[in-house]
Amino acid sequence: MRKRGFTLIELLVVIAMVAILAATLFPVYTKARARGTLSPCQSNLRAIAQAFLMYAQDNDGKFMASRTKCSIPPNVSRWGPANYEYYIVVSPYLKNWKTWACPSASGVNDCPADANGSVHYAAVNLAVEHGLVPANLRVNYAPTEYLKANSARLASFRHPARTYLIGDAASFPRAEEVAYANTCHAMPAGCGQGKAGWKEENTRHNGGSNIAFVDGHVKWMSAGDILASKRIEWAP
Repeated sequence: MRKRGFTLIELLVVIAMVAILAATLFPVYTKARARGTLSPCQSNLRAIAQAFLMYAQDNDGKFMASRTKCSIPPNVSRWGPANYEYYIVVSPYLKNWKTWACPSASGVNDCPADANGSVHYAAVNLAVEHGLVPANLRVNYAPTEYLKANSARLASFRHPARTYLIGDAASFPRAEEVAYANTCHAMPAGCGQGKAGWKEENTRHNGGSNIAFVDGHVKWMSAGDILASKRIEWAP
């Protein structure tokens, strides 16, 4: 007796079922993979926040005042600690330069070129050029311009548990650059695409970002809450 094989219709049904299962499971797999990078990123930010706080404790209770790319002196011989970027200033308090790289920061290369897809205006190119940092350094976290410009005192922060210290960002952050940290296109219109860049695909961690606060704790916040500045402050 000859064995009966599958008919064409049966094969097509099986193929269709496999395709449906794949379409259903792939987003779940993608989100699970993204969750897997959430914890390493938070660990990085926790270490960086502690480095900032240790620096402040050793500096009469003040955070560093550091330059932006636009204001760094062109001659490296004129540089001193007050002119170095934040990732250079706190480097003695961190064990590894790789701490500055977020494993989910895959989209920031659409920013005007900074070395290895680093935070725009972080002057990584200049730091690499002058041998101050490793050539493969990638910096995916940034403090606010306020913190960089004002050498703020720890004691001046009224709500340290709610005030942004450093976090996921593609540029020196306003709310947009933190909420949608994997693209410069989230910058306000004129610098980027404005609201046209406010897409979940441009978030770094499943619809949001990791943030370290002035008291040293780290947590994930949704893009919507960051944009609305819910439970977050940007200056003392």
